[in-house]
Amino acid sequence: ETFGGIGPVISNSIFRPRTIFIGLGILSFAFSCQHSSLIIAGSLENPTRERWTRVSRAALGFCATLGIIMGTCGYIGFTE
Repeated sequence: ETFGGIGPVISNSIFRPRTIFIGLGILSFAFSCQHSSLIIAGSLENPTRERWTRVSRAALGFCATLGIIMGTCGYIGFTE
């Protein structure tokens, strides 16, 4: 048995070359959303920490609601 090398590390890792583009898409979306949050923070009329917290919570709540709706519809759509 040989030890060392990158081959065993890659074969035992969770890295999947077939799904790398899915991961890149998610990361690209996350970074673009982070960039947009700075633009939104700069566009507040009176940018206080309280207002930014309110905007952030509203956005996260909206995204969570959409995620739950989409997940539920997907689950219902693929059950038999």
